[in-house]
Amino acid sequence: MLTFVALLVLMAFSGAVYWAARRRAGVIARGSSTPINSRPGHHGAYAAVWTAAPAALVLLLVGFFGDRVEESLVEARLPAVVRAMDAAERQIFLDDAISLARGQARSETLYAPEVQAALEASAAEVKVLEGRLHLFSLAAAAALALAGAVWGLSRIQAAFRAREGVERWIKGLLLACSVTAVFTTVGIVASLVWESWRFFQAVPLQAFLFGLEWDPQSAMYADQVVSEGAFGAIPLFAGTFLIMLIAMLVAAPVGLFAAIYLSEYASPRTRGLVKPLLEVLAGVPTVVYGFFAALTVGPLFRAGFNAIGAQLVGGPFNDLGL
Repeated sequence: MLTFVALLVLMAFSGAVYWAARRRAGVIARGSSTPINSRPGHHGAYAAVWTAAPAALVLLLVGFFGDRVEESLVEARLPAVVRAMDAAERQIFLDDAISLARGQARSETLYAPEVQAALEASAAEVKVLEGRLHLFSLAAAAALALAGAVWGLSRIQAAFRAREGVERWIKGLLLACSVTAVFTTVGIVASLVWESWRFFQAVPLQAFLFGLEWDPQSAMYADQVVSEGAFGAIPLFAGTFLIMLIAMLVAAPVGLFAAIYLSEYASPRTRGLVKPLLEVLAGVPTVVYGFFAALTVGPLFRAGFNAIGAQLVGGPFNDLGL
């Protein structure tokens, strides 16, 4: 919440810097005998970007990684009685300490008296660290915002290429977005490969490809005879092909008739309205439609058929034993 408020204040301050820089650049442009290199809006954007970007980066970094930093610092100072716990118990202890420091509900774990004392001490330490971290982030963001504003306003001159400076910031932002997308894809592929390798260490490949039963829940119960689980993929493949066949039987005639209508019978006005809508719908990933059907259409159908069933049970079919 504090980070969000700080970002709002930073946006307001950068907006004020933008208008101040734009006004100053306009005054210089009107008073200069030579044409100004960049428009006043470019000078305002240059000053606003230098004001907002470094400070916002600090706030976002603290917002994303502040909890991990606090947890690492607290974990490094844990007493010996807590260090003797295994990893899972120690993680629960840290989560309880953070929750206790923030006034949130903690787990129902019962601790020994010495561990309870360590928990209260760790919670107090989390409070102190959290306050210092927030103070540091706000001070650093304020200092960077003021320095950026002074820098941007001082660069306003008739010969300064403010437009190129703004474009460099935009190029850097686009480069960061593209690199993030690439690393996200690499991370997804690496995660899939790693988890698949672990899976096939426990389940033979031929059992997965040619097995006739899919019941992974049975692997959760070690005291049952079927504790190895059933990981045959044939039912998954068959279900996928069945759904694909049903979807094609429904979508192929509708799509074909819609294409024939738009190309042969629709008026230019109707075609100009419907064709972009269909292109937008075609560009939406099918998984989005699947989620929409599962979360919205499915419950509506279930409620409707349940209502019909209740009426049949209490209606004239009840005398027939139906």
